[in-house]
Amino acid sequence: MEHIKKLINWIDSHILEISLPEHELHKVINISKSKLEKDFERCMNEKILGYIIAKKIKAMIDLKQKNPNMTNVDLMVKANYNYSERTLRNHLKQHKTQINDSFMDDFDSNFFHNVSVFSEILVRFILFNKISKLKFEGNSALITLNVKDTILQFDGLFPIEDKHFYRIFLNIDNLSLSFIHLGIQRRGDKKHLYRPEKISQYFSYLYNINEKIKKHINYSLLKTIKNWDEYIKSMMSVSFITSSYVLELNDMKSMPPLEINKKSKFIQATDSLVNDIKQNLLNRYKRRFVKLFGVSYETLVQYRHFTEKNDYDGMKNILLNINTLKNCNVIELFLELTRCPYLDDSLINGINSEFGEDVISILYKCSKNMLIYYIIEYRKQIESLSEEEYEDFDFNEWLSQLIKEFSGEK
Repeated sequence: MEHIKKLINWIDSHILEISLPEHELHKVINISKSKLEKDFERCMNEKILGYIIAKKIKAMIDLKQKNPNMTNVDLMVKANYNYSERTLRNHLKQHKTQINDSFMDDFDSNFFHNVSVFSEILVRFILFNKISKLKFEGNSALITLNVKDTILQFDGLFPIEDKHFYRIFLNIDNLSLSFIHLGIQRRGDKKHLYRPEKISQYFSYLYNINEKIKKHINYSLLKTIKNWDEYIKSMMSVSFITSSYVLELNDMKSMPPLEINKKSKFIQATDSLVNDIKQNLLNRYKRRFVKLFGVSYETLVQYRHFTEKNDYDGMKNILLNINTLKNCNVIELFLELTRCPYLDDSLINGINSEFGEDVISILYKCSKNMLIYYIIEYRKQIESLSEEEYEDFDFNEWLSQLIKEFSGEK
């Protein structure tokens, strides 16, 4: 298929520009999105989203090697990788044979977490004061904040910022929210986003805003983080320059995870705003699961629970009640949940199945009872392997042999 070969060349040369998960590659070759997905899978024997993700991960690794000082958030922004931190971790694990250990070692989960804490407080502040509106895009929410000529400049000494960007994701496994500060757009530069690389910059920013508005509000932003004063004392390098509201800090070598103070008046006053975001995103996921698979979110939660506990009777009962189980996409969904009992947005935006199209097509032709038998045997096989054995085990070959052995009905 000449149009797919042409598109692959375009993808390879524009991989950083392609936005995920909501790409519009069908417009590049002027065909429908559904036709593109079918033609790509037929030609390449893999889904287009999986192909792009693999290419993006490789591009992020290359960027990290060329620019060791880039943070992982910088890499996500640069690569237009609009997934949650958990999904990035899953994708890195799936492609870890291509990744050197230093990349994984540099993945600072505490930094991600701490930036998320500050970003959540700032998002609450923005929405509470109606400074900007929330926009839902796919499986996430985006806030674009115009800060030109306002007190919300991150760098108060050189106020050349135009916009700040925040994105919010829902972890559908535990229903927690992740807040990502995507970056800062500076005046005259719409192509690049600047991102603070030190957590002390966020402390200073929050302190700066609080000092400027404290006469006009009846709450304190500084009380939104537990043990704020202890962190400040541990990082203090010079002093408060109160005339310009600058808080000069040194970063701690190993910053522990920060925690939002749930007893703060401001946090309590804005909890309803956060809960609304959570419910809206959850409802969007629920609709997507039903639309794509004909399966409710609640059913997937139950199956995930039974699988994690290796409750094979519970797994079987759930599968018996799935009316759409004989659909190839649904088969892949439950194989993935059987392999890894964890719910995340990759289940909607691209499952990288361990099984080839030939095996999936055979499972599709099986009776429902045999299909359920193979899925449960798959889980039993996974549990029988050590971590080292699992890494080298050929599940595709194993399942092919199992199907040959049980070619009759059970």
